[in-house]
Amino acid sequence: MVVSSPTHAQLLSAFMAAIDHVAGAQPEQSRSVGELARGRVKAASRRLDKLLTRAGDGSLAVLHQTRIQIKRLRYLLEYFSPVLKKADRKRIVGLAQLQGALGALNDVVVGSAYISALPALAEYAPAHELFMRWLKKEKKVRRRKAVRAVKELSRPR
Repeated sequence: MVVSSPTHAQLLSAFMAAIDHVAGAQPEQSRSVGELARGRVKAASRRLDKLLTRAGDGSLAVLHQTRIQIKRLRYLLEYFSPVLKKADRKRIVGLAQLQGALGALNDVVVGSAYISALPALAEYAPAHELFMRWLKKEKKVRRRKAVRAVKELSRPR
């Protein structure tokens, strides 16, 4: 960038100082992008590991929180992939698969809640009941698959 006037240079300098102040940057102690990425991935991985140990019981609330944490970790890995190790980049595929299984379960749980909240008109009662039974069965199947996938991911390698 070419600074065309002293005033422009002062404004630019003041702006950069303000940004550094807001961001809490300390230039002499700043970390590299790789160090920042590894730190963020490590912290997100610890949070996920804690959830994975609890998610094996099949609690829908914990499985949902696990899905959210997987999404956060996966996005971090994807965003920082150019500066991460190959092993970190390989984790993305497994996380995406587990996120998919947990997302499929979440879809059924949310769909079931919506359908349950609808008033069942007498003329549609048999169809409504049939659909609710299917959702209940599907929730059980998807929960089992999700718990199996969680246990597979959390198994020590």
